[in-house]
Amino acid sequence: MTASTTLVIKTAIEELQKIETAVDEISGAEGWQPDIEFKIRLVLDELCTNVVNYAHRDDLDHDMTVTIESDDDEVRVEIVDDGDPFNPLEDAPEPDTESALIDRKIGGLGVYFVKTLVDDARYWRVDDKNHVALSKRRS
Repeated sequence: MTASTTLVIKTAIEELQKIETAVDEISGAEGWQPDIEFKIRLVLDELCTNVVNYAHRDDLDHDMTVTIESDDDEVRVEIVDDGDPFNPLEDAPEPDTESALIDRKIGGLGVYFVKTLVDDARYWRVDDKNHVALSKRRS
């Protein structure tokens, strides 16, 4: 089996539900294991929420494109946005994972989760757009 969907959504929190729905549909169609669905849902939520909250310094409407592909071997996702240049895989600050929970700052773990939950993560910038591509093996 192979399935693919591409969404073009506004960079607004209320639009992120469309990604959840797409993950539900493709996961069901492709028979993903629950842990794969959880990981894909989490990494998309973290990265897309970051685009909504931090990618633009203006109040204009912007779009992002989210592509989800699945076959028998892996799930691939790509997020494309026209925000400020930002490589979350290298530019996001490293979280404190050593201190006691009570001593840590709130937040900052999203990109860390992304890096640890997928098998491959890449970033590039082309035509003034950020591209983040992730893949997760299904077995």
